[in-house]
Amino acid sequence: MNHFPLVALLLTACGESWTWHATSANKDSGGDTAAPGHDLDGDGFTDIAAGGDDCWDDPISIPAGFEAIAGTAQPAAAEVHPDATETWYDGVDQDCAGNDDFDRDFDGYNATNDCDDLDALVNPAAAEDCATAYDDDCDGDDNDVDSVGCAAWYSDTDGDGYGSAEACLCAATVTYALAGGDDCDDADAAVNPGEAEVCSDGVDNDCDGGAGACALTGGSLSGADAKFTGEADDIAGYSVAEAGDINGDGFDDFLVGAIGNGDGVAGSAYLLLGSAAPASGSLTGGVEFTGETAGDAAGYEVSSAGDIDGDGLGDFLVGAFKYGDGISGGVAYLILGEPSPGGGSLSSAVTYSGEGVGDLAGSAVSDAGDVNGDGLDDFVVGAPYNDDFDGNAGAAYLILGSATPSGGSLGYAVEYTAEAADNYAGVSVSGAGDVDGDGLDDFVVGADYNADGGGGAGAVYLILGVASPIGGSLSTAIQYTGEATSDRAGCSASGAGDVNGDGYGDVLVGARYSDDGGTDSGAAYLIAGTASPLSVSLTAAIEFSGEATNDNAGVSVSGAGDVDADGYDDVLIGAYGNADYRGAAYLVLGESAPASAQLSSAVRYSGENDPDYAGFSVSGAGDTNADGYHDLLIGGHGNDDGGSYAGAAYLILGQGL
Repeated sequence: MNHFPLVALLLTACGESWTWHATSANKDSGGDTAAPGHDLDGDGFTDIAAGGDDCWDDPISIPAGFEAIAGTAQPAAAEVHPDATETWYDGVDQDCAGNDDFDRDFDGYNATNDCDDLDALVNPAAAEDCATAYDDDCDGDDNDVDSVGCAAWYSDTDGDGYGSAEACLCAATVTYALAGGDDCDDADAAVNPGEAEVCSDGVDNDCDGGAGACALTGGSLSGADAKFTGEADDIAGYSVAEAGDINGDGFDDFLVGAIGNGDGVAGSAYLLLGSAAPASGSLTGGVEFTGETAGDAAGYEVSSAGDIDGDGLGDFLVGAFKYGDGISGGVAYLILGEPSPGGGSLSSAVTYSGEGVGDLAGSAVSDAGDVNGDGLDDFVVGAPYNDDFDGNAGAAYLILGSATPSGGSLGYAVEYTAEAADNYAGVSVSGAGDVDGDGLDDFVVGADYNADGGGGAGAVYLILGVASPIGGSLSTAIQYTGEATSDRAGCSASGAGDVNGDGYGDVLVGARYSDDGGTDSGAAYLIAGTASPLSVSLTAAIEFSGEATNDNAGVSVSGAGDVDADGYDDVLIGAYGNADYRGAAYLVLGESAPASAQLSSAVRYSGENDPDYAGFSVSGAGDTNADGYHDLLIGGHGNDDGGSYAGAAYLILGQGL
């Protein structure tokens, strides 16, 4: 054997030269270094470090990890080389193939895929046996549920006879005794599949994963939780609305308009106070606010106003579009909340009068939220026949909240005028919530004869809140344009709440004459809020189409709040022509990804008789019984239970888990 000093040498042969650095792996038994290509352990393969393919070329030491099987001899290092056979030892790659593939227990699997290579009964092809404490089939689970003799047993912590925590055992134990794991709360004995669902307690009592029998299912309005009937010719329920908590008792109150009530059709609005147990009765049991003069049609529109004066009590609005000593300038009345509302003539309310003859101001009224961010709620009034831009172009007025609201002409309010003649802007108005998430509330104005999508296609304008609203032409607002000629989109419009739970307020638009579900079947469109809302055709919106010809779905639309308390706001859509004018209202439940659908898939509330015109007006009612679930209002102004065209309003209480 040749010996070389432990230094780098420059060697030459046939005119070629290279440099070689000695390493410990190239030492021979004497500690000297070997020349390149030298086979130190004499197995016929040169060391990898010297450019060869022997993964262990040291004749002195034994590779780390070699384990001798009982009764066998320790190998020499020369037994590790590329042509070696994995025969006796585990933990080292004897054949230099890059893996240790010796099958020590001769069961057909080696250390690369056998989780116990010393037990021939344990390998991937073995059957799981729960009598053993280990993983027989090497799948990572010590005892599979489908293994031989193994069953799923469950613990019953609360002692109600239903289990929860699972273990796979061959037999029951003190801890695991039940063959059934369907207890969704094993810490509460009153919660299990054998219990009856208790509505509105927020608990899945029967463990079915849903509201079960407590889910709202619709049906005839004869089964409503409460019905409030008018007197003959009152046409009560022509409008319905949430009022907020007017008297500060913790229960939300609501409004019913009766445009035919009073001498000479002066009209009235009834305030119904919320309570823990709302009960049916005559509207005469409510607090009545009567029109000032014959023909006013007070109650044509009613709405919450929010808290205009910042006193902590809700305020409300009543529209009388024919008010004005025969000139029909129209008026909107603001009634401020008080602990004991007494009713009486609307002449004592704060009055906002239309600007000119025939404006029909008060045809639409609504709260607008806090548009300018001053801490006081604002409201909006529609005057669809206003001529300030052109004949019957229409307008909407924003009235800012004040600690001392004083009323006066709407000419002093912030005015938004229509784009063109005969648009009838202001036929519908509504607060929209915070659509763009900037902290300021926004509102919408409908113009159902706007022709941008075709004659009478209609449109709805979104006006974003700003610190100093200045009004102007609606042409500068965000516009949602009707799909087709004569759809009349914008005949109704409303804030929808946050239907998809993304933190932005959404918008709901009614188009009562849409033909998408049949001639005049009607439709309602949901436009999701976003940080940067853009003008679009309603073809891009989520559409809920009417069920049948002449349903007129979308004649009224409203946000409903979170009726089932699932974290998503819901919406209500009226279709007064449904079933030969028996009428109906549809509850569409919010969800993370709402999709277009026919209203047949929604929760339907059907009018009692033909023609009740149920659904001509719909509204969320707030939480009238303070149970944590928002409630619904549906008007049926043709109902005759209190006399011919007495009308009625129905209250449906929200419920769920």
